[in-house]
Amino acid sequence: MPLNRWKALLELNRGKNLYFDIYAMGERGGWQRFSAIANAIARENIDSYLVYRRLKPVHTLYTEMGTYQRNVSTYGESPVLLSGPDSRRCVNCHTFVNRNPDMMCLHIRGPGNVAMILAKGATATKINTRTRFNASPASYTSWHPSGRLAAFAAIDVIQFHHSVGTSRDVLDLASDVCLYIVDSNRVTSTAGISDPDRLETFPTWSPDGEYLYFCSAKRLWTEDAGVPANYRSVRYDLMRIRYDMATGTWGKPETVLSAKDTGLSINEPRISADGRFLLFCMSEYGCFPVFQ
Repeated sequence: MPLNRWKALLELNRGKNLYFDIYAMGERGGWQRFSAIANAIARENIDSYLVYRRLKPVHTLYTEMGTYQRNVSTYGESPVLLSGPDSRRCVNCHTFVNRNPDMMCLHIRGPGNVAMILAKGATATKINTRTRFNASPASYTSWHPSGRLAAFAAIDVIQFHHSVGTSRDVLDLASDVCLYIVDSNRVTSTAGISDPDRLETFPTWSPDGEYLYFCSAKRLWTEDAGVPANYRSVRYDLMRIRYDMATGTWGKPETVLSAKDTGLSINEPRISADGRFLLFCMSEYGCFPVFQ
């Protein structure tokens, strides 16, 4: 169906159903009618753009990648930021404030070039989120609904390979969750989300901004060099901690779901916009379920 006719059909029937009647001719020439398929046409406009990173499937190379935007109503694609073959920079995590394109952050990695880019309106600012406390750059950023601060994980991550079986694997040797305060251009944290005896990662805010959810596991080693022999024993719990936006004070960490109860490692939580549902991944161990 031509695109202009398809759009006109949807526009004229907002909030109604679009029906498909399906018939199939049998071997003897007889027709069979199947139950009609009803597709609900939304009253609201679709969010026009989807933003994503695109890179080659070779996981050991990070050149020639980019962050792109696609207009989902026309399928037209355009680049947001590209990393060419000579840049030696990795363009990765990008996050919007309440899915609004007016404010976002994007991370860049590479030799001597580690930063978070804060884009607000037509202005882009290079932010160094590293301090003496958190020497690792920001990852897995989650904006507070107010847009005034963002939580991120500072992770000392390594990639390694097995000689037998599935090759690729990823491990966090040390990780903490921190806050970036936009107005004061300041990085801060608290003991509940940056315990040196634990590994904290994957922060995400509740829609009302009252709780910060994250994943936390006991750190089973003391050195930050090489792959520990007991890395398969690391399993993350799903946690949350209350945050008072007005005073900048924290509550005490609460266990939402324990790895002891599931027998698996819990990662990558996301909460629905209405606050009713929480989605997460589970894997045998560790913090990188995509390789498992």
